[in-house]
Amino acid sequence: MMTVMHAKHAFLTLVLATVLAVTVRAESYLVVKIVDRDGTEHAEVMTPEQIRVMQADIQLETKLYPRVVAQAREAWMKDKENTKPFPGGAIRKRSVSPIGAPFDDEAKATEKRDKITERNAAKAADEADKLERRLRDRYPGDKRKEKMADMDAKEAERKALDEKARTVYEKELAQVKSATTPAGGAGTAAP
Repeated sequence: MMTVMHAKHAFLTLVLATVLAVTVRAESYLVVKIVDRDGTEHAEVMTPEQIRVMQADIQLETKLYPRVVAQAREAWMKDKENTKPFPGGAIRKRSVSPIGAPFDDEAKATEKRDKITERNAAKAADEADKLERRLRDRYPGDKRKEKMADMDAKEAERKALDEKARTVYEKELAQVKSATTPAGGAGTAAP
């Protein structure tokens, strides 16, 4: 009786190992959502190995985040051109997360990514339309044009300030990463 159970167990183990070996050998592609440091989201097609490398890089950045932000803040304050305080909210932690199941065919994964990208673009267009309607209802005629111009100018100034802060942060991050990771080690992927 024990030998029959051992035989069943050995057979199931062999079947499972075969299935896993076939699964590992076949290249799979995943559609992933990536959130960048500026908070923008986009979809990409990646292999599981690429995802692991990116997750390791993000994990290292998360570990170094407090120290790098402090150094970036110091560098910001030393620069006499910066009259405004360091915009710490401009730097968000990056993330990567799979969307749905893996694909065996890269073309199918790319097709899904394209659909997600189109959907996100449509959402952004709807948001812009809602803002336009809100302003049209609230401010009549030339007042609306003035308000839109004012909002656009403030937004452009904020974006420029945020981009400058991210540049300072990325420079400090590169210095800290190079000091903490061995040459050619994990966590050296480009942001």
